[in-house]
Amino acid sequence: MTAAARNPLAILSREDCKVQSLTVSDQHATLLLTSRTDEKAPDDGDEISATTDDQNTTTKTTQSLLKLTIVPFHKQLLGSNPVLSQEDIEKGQLAERNCLRHDPSASDKILSFLKQYTFQLSSDSGEEYSYYTASPENGKSDPKDNEDMLSGIGKFDVELISPATPNQ
Repeated sequence: MTAAARNPLAILSREDCKVQSLTVSDQHATLLLTSRTDEKAPDDGDEISATTDDQNTTTKTTQSLLKLTIVPFHKQLLGSNPVLSQEDIEKGQLAERNCLRHDPSASDKILSFLKQYTFQLSSDSGEEYSYYTASPENGKSDPKDNEDMLSGIGKFDVELISPATPNQ
């Protein structure tokens, strides 16, 4: 996967991207980003192919983790679409068990909030890990849209893991 494809805004801008909260505290949030991507199928010479069209591409669901160092007033918004209930988190349940239903409205609000930031690459491991600094982009937020959320305020550090494995 290219560095451009791993950019948080590239992932967040995909039409079918959904966002769910894995963990949220006063200083950190870990978000699960799920979207579908088209990839060129490998040409391995097999007769059976998993292609979906004549251009030799396959559609794959990709999950990425976006780990943010946040300011406390973003906690309510970023925690509004959890994967697990608070009760399951306190019991130490695994994310694969008792998952909550995805809330498209909450996901859209989180996407809108994150798209108000520019993500500047600060370090790239060359594999699935990359690190960014997110800064508010002036003029993108409309205070009337998010009066109670203080959108677009504050700078934060971001770790992107894409694609993420179930163990991450």
